[in-house]
Amino acid sequence: MSSGHKQYQLSQPPSDGISQLRFHPVDDTKLLVSSWDQHVRLYDAHANQLVATHHAHHAAVLDIAFGSTCAFSGGLDRRLLAWEADYSHTREIGRHDGEISALEFSHTHNVLLSGSWDRTLRAWDCRAPAATASAAAATVNVDERVYSMSAQGSLVAVALAGRKILIYDVRNISSALEVRESSLKYPTRCIKLMPDSQGFVCSSVEGRVAVEYLKG
Repeated sequence: MSSGHKQYQLSQPPSDGISQLRFHPVDDTKLLVSSWDQHVRLYDAHANQLVATHHAHHAAVLDIAFGSTCAFSGGLDRRLLAWEADYSHTREIGRHDGEISALEFSHTHNVLLSGSWDRTLRAWDCRAPAATASAAAATVNVDERVYSMSAQGSLVAVALAGRKILIYDVRNISSALEVRESSLKYPTRCIKLMPDSQGFVCSSVEGRVAVEYLKG
């Protein structure tokens, strides 16, 4: 893709609604796309080419994340999958008791985080063999369904159904560093931490966006 104000449409797009888009953190040619058609697709965004795809989920895929050497996906089938070996095969890392709605990989600490409608936040050791929820390195119960997450440096921000927002240290998610309600009036749709981790931006279902700063 070249610079300027041109618009591109990727070839071989998903056949149903797109649930998430993720560019690789260090290689902007790699674009990961998940869809309600149960597929995860990897594109070369510069060449406008579909590089690889997998259909290992049994229901819609809700979120995806790039790891250090692989990609992760989760969705309505409650399974957390890793897409490995140059995106040639998948393996199951673990499961939630409810639908997996949010994924974040902390490249700073090499930790995969998953949030679910089962009202838990889980951290995973991706080197562990496939298993159930017991394979999670840590599990934290939260008050409501997890809608969105964002990891940056040592922090992870978690937006719950309603307006509650939790801030954790990735190195110890047993208790929240900060608990607050969004300044917006309606449920949070998406949350993203600032690059310097000084605050976050969140959007809500009524189409408004708020910029908020964390406590010093």
